[in-house]
Amino acid sequence: MSYDTITAYTMQDRFSPDPASGWKGQAALPGGKEKWWWNLEGLDFTWYSDSGMLLAQVSLPKRLYGQNISELRTGDEIKEAVNLVDVDIRQRLAREIPSLWSWEVFRVDACKNYPLGSDAKVLEILNLLGGRRLPQGKQPPYRGQELSVEWPGKTRRYKAYSKFLETHHDPDAMGILRAEASVQHSYYLRRILKAKKVPLSSVLTLETWAALMGSLPGVVESLLEGVTMDDKELLDLLQEH
Repeated sequence: MSYDTITAYTMQDRFSPDPASGWKGQAALPGGKEKWWWNLEGLDFTWYSDSGMLLAQVSLPKRLYGQNISELRTGDEIKEAVNLVDVDIRQRLAREIPSLWSWEVFRVDACKNYPLGSDAKVLEILNLLGGRRLPQGKQPPYRGQELSVEWPGKTRRYKAYSKFLETHHDPDAMGILRAEASVQHSYYLRRILKAKKVPLSSVLTLETWAALMGSLPGVVESLLEGVTMDDKELLDLLQEH
């Protein structure tokens, strides 16, 4: 199990962004609405004056490890990453604000790494995935950027890709196939989880990860099981993970 990028929000109707601190604003929106944003290193804020919605977006593994190639494998790692971001938010905003764990999730990326030993093997699996429909999907897959495979859907987007290509040839990502499910709105997340509210504390769990990923891991792993026994290095890697 792992999660990467999350976007969560809380309501702050009396919030006053300070341009001197780095906030940038766009006041010329219909109805006199304002949109403010503050892009810090690894942590992005957006605030809307009409609704009072304050959003924060961050890559959890990048906050914990300095990169998003590694997975957050345990609940303790996820907790540590969220707590670090929670401290970051309070320090950056310098105000009393609810714990990040209570913020409603707007976007979440669930993912799983498959270390295949070489990117040639990753591309081989991607080619096979390009001809596979997901059981719950009505649309066929299409090829995206960097030879990725994507399955569109109403509530979420599934994707499989080479982490090596996605990171522009970071050697630490060599041979890693990533499977990912991305939900881009709270409404869809509530539908998937059959919940009225989706605070971060209820989303970053193994049960939610399984619900978001759906059949994608099974489809990927069914292809990996077809690898010939001659490819001993690959089989050893799969057994280790």
